Amino acid sequence: MSKNRSRARRCLILTPATRWGSWSWLEKVIAASDPTVEWVVVSYGRPPALAANMRVFALPAVNYASAGRYMSRRPWWFMNLLYYLPLAPLAWIAALITRPNVLVGNGIIPALLLQPLKLGGARLVLTYHGYSGHVDNRIRAVLRILLRSCDAATVNSQTSLDDLSGILDPRKITLVPHSADDLFFRLPLTRPPRDRVVVLFVGRLDGEKFAQCLRVARALSSESVTELWAVGGGPLAKQVDEASGRWFGYVQDRHRLAAIFAEVDIVWAPADATYLSLPGVEALAAGCPVIVSDVPAVEVRAKAGFRIPGTLIPPDVGYVVDGKDDAEVMNLLRFLAREGIPRGMREACRSYALLHHGPENVQLVVKLLFRAESENL
Repeated sequence: MSKNRSRARRCLILTPATRWGSWSWLEKVIAASDPTVEWVVVSYGRPPALAANMRVFALPAVNYASAGRYMSRRPWWFMNLLYYLPLAPLAWIAALITRPNVLVGNGIIPALLLQPLKLGGARLVLTYHGYSGHVDNRIRAVLRILLRSCDAATVNSQTSLDDLSGILDPRKITLVPHSADDLFFRLPLTRPPRDRVVVLFVGRLDGEKFAQCLRVARALSSESVTELWAVGGGPLAKQVDEASGRWFGYVQDRHRLAAIFAEVDIVWAPADATYLSLPGVEALAAGCPVIVSDVPAVEVRAKAGFRIPGTLIPPDVGYVVDGKDDAEVMNLLRFLAREGIPRGMREACRSYALLHHGPENVQLVVKLLFRAESENL
């Protein structure tokens, strides 16, 4: 019993990268957990910021933000497996050294590669924020068999839950919506007076997520209607200057990121049919209305013809715009530059975020992880 207890608070995470969306989500889980928990991270590239209770086993960084969008396409799905394979022996070595009893696979393939480690008595939890609808049905049938030994899974949207339910027993899946850090909720709701609308985009600066925002900002820059601020990296990053904007690069420090949110008027937030991206959630917590394109930020879903419903967010916290009609959102931004953010909208944003995306959501994931390991005690 005591031997098991000495291992009960050690968790190994296998993740493709330690930047961007899903890693930011895991960082929240690590920060919200008991400081006595030991975290072992196996990845390409080291996290920009290391917690005192974190140990890292890393291979040289690979640009997954660029490679991932190609590997997710139907003819190239097998490239994902080849991409992850070098991490598998590193994860097994890390597990042999650290002896975790909770394993977290950040994605379907990482979870599959961790399964041999269950022989040591560890529990396996899949964290899933993706989409596998483009994968051949025969492959999905194989995945259903291989994932039977997965003990639990967590997703952050109904879209991911529905998708994963075709591969994993739905009774093992817990839906936990994105949450904003408490520091975003503490930001002042007032914004500095200015002539232009400052539009912020946070995330991967590529054609899937950022293209329309960049086009619109570039078109309006000559009218002195908007000022574009962008946080993140990607192939379109260098074009922010062409829109007379400010590019901050990748911002790891959450306090610095929150300070940027405190200065802007509105946030352009990528989304999918059933969920708002993490930057959108943080925007609402900060009292910033959001603009959401109705074209999903997941390329395979956009090509399949999915459109984001106008009911994704209430009209008093943001705007769902036609992702193929730049004129519509340009007219919206002209109106906001002329009239300002509607009265009471910032308060409504924060109230909505508190109701649906409060910090307690992360605690649900922490409990899920360590409820699973406590069953082994």
